[in-house]
Amino acid sequence: MRTLRPGVALAVLLFGAAFVSVPAVSAQDAPAASPAEPPQNDLYPATLDFGTGLIDDPVAWVSPTSGDIWVQTSAKHIPYNKDGQADLNFNSQWNTNLSIDTHWGGRYELGFAAYSQNPEWGFFGQALLLKEQPGKSYPAIAVGFRNLGSFQHEERLLVGHDVQIDSAGNGADVTSAYARRFHTTPTLYGVATKSFTVGARGDASVSLGWGDGIFSDDGRLGDAYNDKGTIVKGLLLGARYALHPSPNTRLDFMAENNGGDWNAGVEGSWRGISMGLYATEIEAGGKS
Repeated sequence: MRTLRPGVALAVLLFGAAFVSVPAVSAQDAPAASPAEPPQNDLYPATLDFGTGLIDDPVAWVSPTSGDIWVQTSAKHIPYNKDGQADLNFNSQWNTNLSIDTHWGGRYELGFAAYSQNPEWGFFGQALLLKEQPGKSYPAIAVGFRNLGSFQHEERLLVGHDVQIDSAGNGADVTSAYARRFHTTPTLYGVATKSFTVGARGDASVSLGWGDGIFSDDGRLGDAYNDKGTIVKGLLLGARYALHPSPNTRLDFMAENNGGDWNAGVEGSWRGISMGLYATEIEAGGKS
């Protein structure tokens, strides 16, 4: 479990690794789309915490194969100084996540996430309102929710709640002092995504959306929460370039702004199993 966080220690550099197990037939095994068709069958990776998408941002996409399941685990390194101590243990500096994401009928996504080893938890889901169509210029559009559960004070790093251990070794659920003004249950969002092919072996997509809660609530902390990374409060934007070196492998290059800060990373997939490395909180990373 994490050590209780005593103040605003959100300016961090995080690195995460996500492992994804997808039983569906991959896009490489499906018939190739013509250049005029959006590459809708190219699977999106799991985000670090909630469902499929980019690194943190959702995308307007649901697997066309009903019953597809993503099982994902990630670890975020959050270096911060607690009460001037320099010898924080492993559990104090790393926050882990586990999520299960299911897709149904080519339109609906529903999943569950455990945000940490404490654990904190919440449900998430999405409905694809409009699909991309071959030869049409309009994007796919989806609406969804995150952090549906009893942990009301999560912020964008999902460490607003914690377990505090007393001298006798007993644990108690607590809300970090800085997080008490966050109210992010549930978090709602809408997003539009447009896909297009790039050459013979690649495809790309861009996404634009807006969300409340985790994506926009700063707990009335202002610049202490984030002084530069936000473009417009709640604005989500991101892009992905997917390259297929072979029929069974894929490389995803991603960059985004999650309403709080910039993230970028790369993920490699082979036959439905993926691993990614990401740098998040890029603008705020390295601050005390």
